[in-house]
Amino acid sequence: LLGGVGSSYYAGVNLVILAMTVTMPWPGLYTIVAGGAMMGFYLWRVVPPGMSVDDANQLTNNLYFMVSTIAISAVSSFLQYKMHFQKFLSEQKILDANTKLKSLDEMKSRFFGNITHEFRTPLVALSSTIQMIADGKFENNKDEEKRLLLSGAESLEDMLENVNDLLIRTRSEKGLDDMKWAEIEIGAFVELALKPFQAIAEKRGNKLRVVDRVGDLKIYADRQKLKKILNNLVGNAMKFTKDGEIEVTLD
Repeated sequence: LLGGVGSSYYAGVNLVILAMTVTMPWPGLYTIVAGGAMMGFYLWRVVPPGMSVDDANQLTNNLYFMVSTIAISAVSSFLQYKMHFQKFLSEQKILDANTKLKSLDEMKSRFFGNITHEFRTPLVALSSTIQMIADGKFENNKDEEKRLLLSGAESLEDMLENVNDLLIRTRSEKGLDDMKWAEIEIGAFVELALKPFQAIAEKRGNKLRVVDRVGDLKIYADRQKLKKILNNLVGNAMKFTKDGEIEVTLD
């Protein structure tokens, strides 16, 4: 049908195998299977019944070139596939690295945002306390002046605790094992923790008060972390309230 063994059909098969190698960088095994299938189809169509010796010799030569072409194409396909796969891995590594860098950048932004907020609250309280004393508002009320000074000292201790906490975070991941559990009388604790905010409240024309409905209730908690939570909550309330009332209720 194709002109017998002497036809140039086998040369076309070789060209198809080479073109397949260039256009389809798949694993070498795929090239061997595809090339073997084309060679089998070639044999089925060109081998006549009762083949002569000359035809057999020519067929052997044709098959030699076809097998050589398939072998070379398989090696080439393998090398191309390996190169493309390594390129894919390199691109994936770059993508993963960029994703990690973006995630670290977001974590850094959140971290500094939290740290700034934790430092800002005691600094504002201390600044307000010093300003009120400097203005001489309590020259005739030494008890109130002493109370404000103690509140300022509390604010300084809070900042020192924040610095210590920051140093710890740079050395290790913080978890539940780092919690400093202690028994706390929650009512007295909240009253003491909110003292530094009295100066800020007065400066902004606010009234800050604690409504204690739990009495002598005691809880187990980390004093410093609980104080940070209170500072953040009341600090935000102070930020968005002026000439009003801020109430902290223990219920």
